[in-house]
Amino acid sequence: ADGDSLEYLGNHPAERQRLGPGVHGMSNGALDAPWPKTRRLMDALEAWLQEDGVRSLSQGERDLTPLWDALADEHRPADSDLPDTGIGLERERWLSPAFIRGDDYGTRASTVLLIDANGHGQIHERRFGPQGVALGQSQVDF
Repeated sequence: ADGDSLEYLGNHPAERQRLGPGVHGMSNGALDAPWPKTRRLMDALEAWLQEDGVRSLSQGERDLTPLWDALADEHRPADSDLPDTGIGLERERWLSPAFIRGDDYGTRASTVLLIDANGHGQIHERRFGPQGVALGQSQVDF
């Protein structure tokens, strides 16, 4: 992002594309792949931008609760809505939520990046261990 445009860079497959206006989403697949968890996260971000994202709380802070809730979502969609990425239905089910609990694989961080029109922003991150155990959170202002 340079203030005038935003580009997506991917390494699997290697690609670079300029993003148009609107909300875009990605998971462990292609940009804007219509996976249920990606669609749910995009919908949550759209709703936050329309409602909470434009309202300031005390001291200019934004209410990030809806975004944290979306990133912590463990909803598993119906089998018929799951993508077929070639890993089998049982694994597709396990990987289908936005927040994945596991010992050796799972969500290890949830991050919210906010940048205003002047290039000022914040990075908020929550860290997790195996099985989604909360390990801490941090914020960086820039």
